[in-house]
Amino acid sequence: RRHVIIANDRPGFAGNRIGFQFMNEAAIYAEKLADKGGIHLVDQLLSGYTGRAMAPLATADLVGLDVHKAIVDNIFDNTKDSAHDTFKMPDYMQKLIDQGALGNKKGKGLYMREKTPEGKSVKKVYNIKTGNYEEAPKLDLSFKKKAAALIHDSRYFDFAELLKTEKGEEADLVRRFIARYISYSFSLVPDVTDQDGVDGAMGFGFNWVPPSAWVDLLGGIDAAKKFIDQAGIPVPDYLNNASGSPFYKLQSKLDYRQLFRGS
Repeated sequence: RRHVIIANDRPGFAGNRIGFQFMNEAAIYAEKLADKGGIHLVDQLLSGYTGRAMAPLATADLVGLDVHKAIVDNIFDNTKDSAHDTFKMPDYMQKLIDQGALGNKKGKGLYMREKTPEGKSVKKVYNIKTGNYEEAPKLDLSFKKKAAALIHDSRYFDFAELLKTEKGEEADLVRRFIARYISYSFSLVPDVTDQDGVDGAMGFGFNWVPPSAWVDLLGGIDAAKKFIDQAGIPVPDYLNNASGSPFYKLQSKLDYRQLFRGS
């Protein structure tokens, strides 16, 4: 699929500005939650059932931690917006870069694969506290189980309702990241691109559910504004002044439902 995005000459343009904000804030939260599962926990909670082809920190490993650094440093140094602090790359990622652990292309980064004596490939994850690679801890994530089951059964609006109402730390984290994603995307309109630009950049470019589709899933503009506000994230001017239903205008070109993964 090819789709042209018209974007102004701004650091990171549209896709990288939005996508790497999400990924770098995920890396920051992994450090905050290092005692509870760190990188593995954050990637499990923000995996495909939240509307993306690949979990955010696994994506950072795929593109390369050195490339990730170059992008977020450029945006941090050359912008001053509502998410500015979330572009500061955490120290543990710099430590990995210094060690040459750049991600998939070097065989290890935030994750690594190791062969057992029997020849079995075992996926290990970087422990931010110890600096060692360890087998991913077993996590019992009840919110994810319920949410992923709904996505698996194509019950997208039921998933959105669960996302709005579920109590607990897991749901709080996912809510915060989805709210930030919607808010930050529309905070870049019109300075970086227009509404279809952010939707096209994220849907076609990143294989993530576009922010306008999230607005519709959450129940429309007013419901989305309430969702963002309740997550403690600023509601952008563009959304405050927006109207229309459905809000997502690219559905005939890109069905957002195919961008959810039931895992």
